[in-house]
Parts: sequence; structure tokens; C-alpha cells
Amino acid sequence: MEDKLHKLTNAYLRRDQKYIRKRTVSSNDPRSKTPSTSTSTNNLHQHDDLESPQVTSHYSVRIPRFFYMTCFGIFLLSCYVTMETWIHIFWIDQSNHQPEYSSPIHTVEDVSTPTSSSLRRSQTTIESSPETTSTSKSTSTSKLKSHEEENSTCLSSLYEMTESEQHPQKGTRHMVDPPLEENITEITLVCCETTKGSLSIAVHPKWAPLGAHRFLEMIQSQYFHSGIPLMRCLKNFLCQFGLSGDPHVTKQYDTSIQDDPNWLPEGKEYRTNQEGIKRYARGYMGYAGAGPHSRSNQFIMALGNNAFLGGGSPWEVPFGEVVGEASYETLRRIYTGYGEHGPSQGRLRRQGVTDSIKEEFPLLDYITSCAITQSMTNDNNVNTKD
Repeated sequence: MEDKLHKLTNAYLRRDQKYIRKRTVSSNDPRSKTPSTSTSTNNLHQHDDLESPQVTSHYSVRIPRFFYMTCFGIFLLSCYVTMETWIHIFWIDQSNHQPEYSSPIHTVEDVSTPTSSSLRRSQTTIESSPETTSTSKSTSTSKLKSHEEENSTCLSSLYEMTESEQHPQKGTRHMVDPPLEENITEITLVCCETTKGSLSIAVHPKWAPLGAHRFLEMIQSQYFHSGIPLMRCLKNFLCQFGLSGDPHVTKQYDTSIQDDPNWLPEGKEYRTNQEGIKRYARGYMGYAGAGPHSRSNQFIMALGNNAFLGGGSPWEVPFGEVVGEASYETLRRIYTGYGEHGPSQGRLRRQGVTDSIKEEFPLLDYITSCAITQSMTNDNNVNTKD
């Protein structure tokens, strides 16, 4: 093997000698533009000794042209295969799984839980036919109800609530003990119907007396029957609502009330306790405000456990909470795709829910009605409301 390499090296060296001699002769030719120099002659004498097998030199072997062509062909082939693969994934697969939409019907897409790998698509349809536009706002709002409501119903009695829901206290859900006087619990059970199902809400007047009274007063006046858009819903954070679909109804409760004392611990150090319990639990209900004593007719509902709410804004003090497994399933189905870009408050105050808003936000969810189901007073008397 060494002899073959030696012969191959000598062959390349002899070829270089002939090439150098040819260049030297051409440079000595008087017809040549560049005269020969002593440097080229010296280089010739230096290469005369390269015939000797004892002489070693650093020599770079030339790679044949067909090798470059082969590599370039392999590169083109790999690019073609990669392109075909991506086209198949992002073009063909998506075209085969496009949802079927029709012009008069909008399919509502639900947001899945954080652990789900894909979005679930509900059966909710919102009718926007020409006949609907001529009907009253209360009738059109009732048509927004989802087929999911069949599987989601409100609690019919306070006794259907769990023990922890009837007597909330510090533990795995609440960071601190909610307000309670001598083990006497005062609860009002409310049922709200939405376009994604029913919501059972336990209103605790002891938590926030003024806030609870305003909320129950609005329910008794059938304020929520006017169609309340869930205008600002952020996934795993909160959902803001309260402005009516009718601007005249909104003005009925546009006046502000005083703040209630905040029973949640305030400050950064109380955002999460040592057990990992966050300050504002999922399902808490409070008011949306813009400063002290600014609570009026807008509410917030926590869609996830939150460490920041209620820590320095007294208007966010909870006055109630969502109860029942079916209600939390409804919370999960509320559409949060619009986020901060839903219909603006100013637009809803001036115009209410117009046809243009329905066309611009076809997936927006609504509260269609709220009613008091049952209440328990301080003397443990249970009153049923029709």
C-alpha cells in the first residue's frame, strides 16, 4: 500500500515539474509579455530534486469534478424531499380538515383546558338570518343559547351544594377564612343562563354587603334578561361583563356604590401562601372598577386561580363564587379568543349590542338571564324564589 501511495505521489510531482518547466520556457520566450526572472529559475532548480523519494512536501490532491456534481445532486434531492414533506403537512392535511362553515351560521369554537392538546369544537350556532334582525333584542338574545345548555343545568337547591361550598373556610381553595359571624351562613343561590350553559352562583352578603346587594337588586329587576355580552374574557385569568345589550338598561345601574372592606390579604407577600394557594380563587366574583368607590354595573369572574387580583383594589373584593361542577364546565367553555380586543365599553354604552357587533364578534358569549333560586337567612330559614 505504501508503494502505491509513493508512486502516486511521484506521478503528481512529475506532472508539476512539467507544468513548471513549461511556464518557465514560456516566460523566457522573447515573445512573452512578462520577462523571466531569477525567481522562476530558482523555483525550477528547487523542483528538480523532487524526483527523489526522500523528499516530502505538502501536496493537496485535486478532487474530480464529478464529485462536486454528485454532492450538488444529493443536495437538490434532499431539498426536494423536504419541500414535499412540508407541503404535505401544512397544505394537504389542513385542507382535508377545514371546518365546514356556511354563510348564515357561525360555528363557535371553545377553548380547551390547559392540559388539552387541541381545541374542542362545540355545537353552538348563532343564527343571523334576515328575520332575526327585525325582532326585538330580547328575542334575538334568546336564540344565542347553545345546545351545550342541555348538559349543563343550575343547582336547584342550596342543599345540592357541597359542604365546603355551604361553609367556605381556609384550605385548598380559600387562602383565608371568608367573613362569617358565629358559624351562621347567609347565602343566596343564583342561576344565570349563558350561551355556553348554566352558571350557579352563591352570593355571600357577609363577604361584601354593598356589592352583594347591588348584584341581587339587578337580578330582581331582570337587568340580565337584556342580554349581557361577556365582552372581555382572558383565558385562565378573568371574564368581564355587565354592560347591557340595551344602552337604556345600562343607564339604570350606572351609578357607583361605596367600597366594601377587603377581606383578602393585600400586598405582594400574600399573592401565594406557603401551600401554593393563590389569593383570588377560580370562580370568585367581584366588581370591575377604575378606582375607589367606582363599582356600578360591571363585574369580573375569575376563570383561573389568580395571585394578583384583590391585592390592592378594594372594588375587586369577592361577593360570591361559582358553585357546582356543571358551572365550572361552563366556565371552561366560555370563548376567550377575543381577549382584550372584544367590543369596547364606550361602544356598548352608546349603542348596546347591534347587528354590526354581532357580525364583527360572532363567537362572543352572552348572559341571557339571571334569577334567584333560593336564599338562606341568618336564622337558617330557606326561602325559595320563583
